Amino acid sequence: MPHVKDRDELWALALLEQIIQRDREDRDALPGTVVELAKKAAKILKKRQEHKRRNRNGL
Repeated sequence: MPHVKDRDELWALALLEQIIQRDREDRDALPGTVVELAKKAAKILKKRQEHKRRNRNGL
């Protein structure tokens, strides 16, 4: 079972991905700033996960 913080980050990333996917389906569904911020936040969370993965693997 993942650590609580890791689990919460995965949950947040899933929500952000839903926002991004909704924008792909309908470009006018959400304001552009919302989508832009969601993409930036998703990128940050993905980088954090990659960094954690590297640290766990000793790279």
